Amino acid sequence: MAAVSCGPTAGPAMLRVHVLVDPGVAATCVVVQVNGGAGGEQRKVRGAGAVERDFAFERGALEEHVQVKAGGGVGANCADPLAFSTWTEELTGTFSASPAEALTLHLGPPAAANDRDGDGFASTAGGGADCDDANPSVHPGAREVCLAGIDADCDGLVGCADPDCAAAPCAPAAAKLAFVSGAQVLDAGECSAPVIVRAVTASGAVAGIPQELPLSLQLTPPGSLRFFVDAACTVPLDEAHLGPGTDSARFYVQAVTGGNDALQVSAAGLSSASQTFTVRPMVMKGSCAFPVWETEVSCPTPFTFDPAHAMLVFQATNADNTPSNTDVICTIASGKDVLCDRDQYFVSATITWQVLRRDELTVHHLLPRPGDYTTTLTIPAVASTASTFLLTSTVNPGSTQGDNDFRYTQLTSTTTVDVSVSAGGGGVMSLEVVEWPGSSVTRGVTPPMDLDTLDVAGLPPVDLTRSFLTYGWRTLDGGRFICDRSLRGELTSPTSIRFHRGDGNPACAGLMVDAIGWERVQLPPGVRVQPLQMSLAPTFYTGTAFISAVDTTRSLVFAGGQFTDGQTGGEGSYDQDDVLGEMNGAFTYDNASQVRVTRATAFGSARWNVFAVEVPP
Repeated sequence: MAAVSCGPTAGPAMLRVHVLVDPGVAATCVVVQVNGGAGGEQRKVRGAGAVERDFAFERGALEEHVQVKAGGGVGANCADPLAFSTWTEELTGTFSASPAEALTLHLGPPAAANDRDGDGFASTAGGGADCDDANPSVHPGAREVCLAGIDADCDGLVGCADPDCAAAPCAPAAAKLAFVSGAQVLDAGECSAPVIVRAVTASGAVAGIPQELPLSLQLTPPGSLRFFVDAACTVPLDEAHLGPGTDSARFYVQAVTGGNDALQVSAAGLSSASQTFTVRPMVMKGSCAFPVWETEVSCPTPFTFDPAHAMLVFQATNADNTPSNTDVICTIASGKDVLCDRDQYFVSATITWQVLRRDELTVHHLLPRPGDYTTTLTIPAVASTASTFLLTSTVNPGSTQGDNDFRYTQLTSTTTVDVSVSAGGGGVMSLEVVEWPGSSVTRGVTPPMDLDTLDVAGLPPVDLTRSFLTYGWRTLDGGRFICDRSLRGELTSPTSIRFHRGDGNPACAGLMVDAIGWERVQLPPGVRVQPLQMSLAPTFYTGTAFISAVDTTRSLVFAGGQFTDGQTGGEGSYDQDDVLGEMNGAFTYDNASQVRVTRATAFGSARWNVFAVEVPP
């Protein structure tokens, strides 16, 4: 008979884990997980001080090699729910059917980076359960402070909502959000005072929340405000949040769009709150009537402003043929209105005005009385002629638009402006000297214009998406053919300008325009200029053109011709009388994507080069 071996048989494959627990670990329970708990979990009561605990896992259907980690949890008798204070790193363990050395894990307090408050509990971001890692009094197992409105023991319950506070005075639960900061009135582009939101009870009392709670910020209209962390509005806000406890959310807004901008703040489980910010537009706009029998009219602005940092563009339109009634000047030197003047009062007129306010602008508002031919005016010194341009208009008595009415201005130094007229001058001018840092201004005077067009070429290149053109002109000729003395200027390329007259009527090119004084202004980066050509056929008083959408509370629109009646001039075909109302247009926005031109008379055709200028917040 053969011999039979009766030695021991191999048992199931096992993984033995030995856990060394430091005395500083905040835990009542030691937990070991295999493959993050998917391969099994075992718990043992920790005991006091430094302890060692042993665990054994059968392989079953698991792979031979697995990932193992140990954690320290807080909970009664190791029962759920457990709140973990710390975890070891995962190590690789191997199942073995024969006796093998245990895998040793060293469970110590959390790393300082994961436990900023040093209370022994890692933050939730660091793998622990500390719901406020900036407060050492808040962590799992801490005693609940029932009246403090905070979740001291990190069980997700606060005040009266926590069973721990059932027999104690306690704070009511949060029910809704509320703005602590009051309503604000801002200028477009301005950074606000702090905006503060907190959680409150149904009756409005301050309430706590158990953990950080993200806020949702919704705007009407969308994009009307920008959100920032700092009072200078330089650091964008990624996320606003409340808590934990009674901590409020604090942030700042920068107004982008003028008007009433509504901010709604909401959070999970709480009723939302809303607040409206009143934003004064960067560009104020309006129109007013110049009544019969009045030589001065005040067009009030919606609010006062500092004229030293504001510029005016305007258009005055009427149907008369005499400079005394037609020619208008306007100024905003008062800081509270657009004040307009003319010589006589026998017809009505319409003033269309726009005021741009920007802190970086420095604007001098002057009312000089130039003399005959060329007058050199002394102005307050500007920093640089290269970033300064002029906005002008003239009022002059008389019955015919003649050689003493048409004129142009040129900035000749940092302290002087020349006004040039072909004959006797006189009258009063409204003159704005506008310094806009970051701008680049090219200026010049043309030779005589004796055809229907005149070209200026070979100029330094500019970016046409940031540039506009203004111009005035002088002429020795007068009479009823106003079409030969009404000009349209066009930026035909980055290096050239073309001036037009007559709008196709050959009778309008027979007389000479002595000279045209022009300024080509390239505005700073961030400003957007859309040039467009607008035209009206005979009998048409108004028309529209489409543009890419702009924020109209930050946008101007005007033409380049400006010897009188503001920034209004274009060319036209009417050759029977000196009615500037044929070729002078008033420009407005119908909406964000449409510009309108309106004129006072429509016997002939008319055409303008118009600039829609949108400035950044």
